[in-house]
Amino acid sequence: MTSLIKDTIFYSSSKVLAGLLNLLIIMIFTRFLNEENYGYYLIFISYTFFISSLFYWAQRISVNRYLNDYMDNYNVFIKTNIALFFKITAVIVCINIIIFLSFVDLKFKNLIYLCSLAAFLKSFFDLNQAILNMNFKSFLFSFNIILRSLFFISISFLLFNFFNLKSESLIFGFLFSYFLVLCTSSLSIFKKYFNYSYDKKIEKKIISFSIPLVGLFFCDYILTFSDRIFIHYYLGTENVGIYGANYDLIKQLSLFFMIVQGYIMYPRINKAYSNKDRIKFNGLFNYNIKLFLIIFIPLCFFIIYFNNFISNIFLGEAFRYAAFPIIPLFSLMFFMWGIKIHHFDYIFQLKEKTKISFYILFLGSIINVVLNIFLIPIFGLMGALYSTFLAYLFILVFSIILGRQFIEINFPYLVFLKVIFNLFICFIILEQISHLLNPIISIIILLFLYLLNLFLFNKKDLLIKS
Repeated sequence: MTSLIKDTIFYSSSKVLAGLLNLLIIMIFTRFLNEENYGYYLIFISYTFFISSLFYWAQRISVNRYLNDYMDNYNVFIKTNIALFFKITAVIVCINIIIFLSFVDLKFKNLIYLCSLAAFLKSFFDLNQAILNMNFKSFLFSFNIILRSLFFISISFLLFNFFNLKSESLIFGFLFSYFLVLCTSSLSIFKKYFNYSYDKKIEKKIISFSIPLVGLFFCDYILTFSDRIFIHYYLGTENVGIYGANYDLIKQLSLFFMIVQGYIMYPRINKAYSNKDRIKFNGLFNYNIKLFLIIFIPLCFFIIYFNNFISNIFLGEAFRYAAFPIIPLFSLMFFMWGIKIHHFDYIFQLKEKTKISFYILFLGSIINVVLNIFLIPIFGLMGALYSTFLAYLFILVFSIILGRQFIEINFPYLVFLKVIFNLFICFIILEQISHLLNPIISIIILLFLYLLNLFLFNKKDLLIKS
């Protein structure tokens, strides 16, 4: 319990601070940059994540899945994963050489070079973080997250303010922030593994586990970023900036607390599963679902209720006109996505049934692409959101249906009803007094009422029973 509390403090504080810094980036640069310049930065991010999804993410997930299984051969396991990472990087370098020799437009070539470098730096950082997390090194893990965010905002602001760079300030801030953290932290951790041997059997195990995940994360990329590419094609870079700024804002508000929960719970769930401790595993897994409902249903409703206030605070005026109808649907969408990623995807990974997850995402990706093609020309930005929302809903429903076949999930219906009842009381009270208060006081009152009712109705649900 002591380690759980310690990890909760470190992970929560680091992600909250990093999340606030990322929100500050959105606040500053949606006011300093126009829609086209901010949209170009988002296109850079889209291609960076495409390269990461296609080449690196699957290997990082394999580290999370198998590290506990190889604790007796830990150093060799880490050395093998580092070597495999650089093999993957060599493939990307070869692809970039082919692009260099091709007749592709020079501007697009330069974008691909930058995105490849960004994907390498980010993925190397993520690999290091995965190893730290699975070893319960919560302080160093949290320190790296905060340091990276501080580097990002500082460098981006300096480049914009003193060198008058536009979208390039964010792009180079992104690159240098990961590079500096790697220099100050990650490389010193990895160098101790250089003297250990390399195990081809471990490599084969990782590759066999990773291959279905490559397709999985490629489909995940389509669901996450293809809407921006279609918006760019049909509506122009300016609309990418508007859509992406709202998307990133709600993603920061919604997902970073989900990630904190994952950092705290998944190493423990994974360890219980690897140790074949079924009672402890079931207790932790079902507790994880309860905790998710108690925290994120209220957060979803909070974003919907205060969406106009949130957009006015965090977004520049040019990015707001589409914010009111977009933000509520984004909030619901990320809630669904959080359930899928942080619960049902994990079932398929633990049971080594990643092909099933891939098939679900593949069908969802096709739905998303087809709907984008038909709906964006008709409904504009909202067409992209409708397409992604419906695809997410399809994926969540099928993930729940198939995931329950592999792990028994005791859905906490009573907890769900308590949370809804709690929120109903809070919003009824708030509606009676909100016209007398400014939004900040309303938010404080809503938070107080929810926490009060939480300890009245859900106090026992907050305790781990394993």
